[in-house]
Amino acid sequence: MSSYICDRETIDRIVAALTAGELNESRYRACEIIWGPSEDVTARPTSDIADLRTYLGRKLWKMNLESVKARYPNDKNGNRPGPNGFHDEEVDEYTWNSNTSQNLKANLAEVPTFLYQCDEACEKGSDAPHHWKAFYIRVEVAAGRVALYHCRSEIERKDPDVPAFAEVFAAYH
Repeated sequence: MSSYICDRETIDRIVAALTAGELNESRYRACEIIWGPSEDVTARPTSDIADLRTYLGRKLWKMNLESVKARYPNDKNGNRPGPNGFHDEEVDEYTWNSNTSQNLKANLAEVPTFLYQCDEACEKGSDAPHHWKAFYIRVEVAAGRVALYHCRSEIERKDPDVPAFAEVFAAYH
């Protein structure tokens, strides 16, 4: 299995996909992915969606970096597979770009490839395999939810006789 560092633009698109939707829904989803439902809420630095997207992007990129480090333990900072000239500290300097493409379908399509690049962060050799495995699963779940909501919205748009998703959801929760 090979692994590489994804570029900044890929991280931007994945963050955009994972936090797509209404503002409150986006905030909730970002928090749920980053920290999970059971982690300490006092550790959450902000509720501002741009800050949450930046924090999520840093965590995604960090998982990607940890995977590459585990896969190629002899590669050093500045000499890892991925973007030319990439240095590890760029992960901590990441800021989400609000001008990122909002093409949800295209952005969501990048998530499985990204997760493939991050597999080894969940294995022995990474800095915290249990932490990364839990985060990895939360990213998969969030991508699935966004895809489900997107499909449902498309059905509602094409068939006005189908009840709105919010009505169906409310009836069962």
